[in-house]
Amino acid sequence: MDIPLEQLGIGKEHKRLGDLQREIVEWQRRHAEATAQVRLLEGALQEAISLDVDREAAALRSGKKPTGKKAEPEAQKDLDQGRHTVTVYERALEKARSEEGEYRAKHREELARDVQNARLEIAREMAEHASKALAEYSRFADQFYLVKELGPAAPVSHGSFPTVMNVLTTKTQGPQRGEVEAMLQHLIGLGSVETAETTSTVSVEEIDAGTGAA
Repeated sequence: MDIPLEQLGIGKEHKRLGDLQREIVEWQRRHAEATAQVRLLEGALQEAISLDVDREAAALRSGKKPTGKKAEPEAQKDLDQGRHTVTVYERALEKARSEEGEYRAKHREELARDVQNARLEIAREMAEHASKALAEYSRFADQFYLVKELGPAAPVSHGSFPTVMNVLTTKTQGPQRGEVEAMLQHLIGLGSVETAETTSTVSVEEIDAGTGAA
């Protein structure tokens, strides 16, 4: 699994890794396209063989020698070249993956530290937004009882159109207030360095396994 270096803001610190990850994606794309092309060339070869057989059979029936250039050799040549291209791309992909693995092994502790620091920064930003959301949500939820006390507003009629349903309602939908506030408070709690470090630490093993960026 790739580490989203740019999203985490550590692309400059690990530029070589980013280059390798992009290179691997490119070789995977090329390999897939080349493999699909080989499948087409295999079909073209079978068609060429069939065409040559039909030509020879027609010539045999007429007592003449087959005319024209055989289609099979050219089709076989194209297929061989296509298969060779697939092999080359496989080797390039293998080399790029090997270099990526070497980089991760060499910089595993540095990667774990940088990813963790990036996650902590994301947690702080998230906590800031959650704190504002909690305050606004509390204001919104507090009005529930006021709306209930005041009762529904009078229906509004628009000419010949049917009466529009009252836009003020005391019916709640979705999670309960306590559940929403508990989740927001949880997000706020992730913003503290102590909590984040003790509950969300990325290990070097996770980096090696490619799961630390999830």
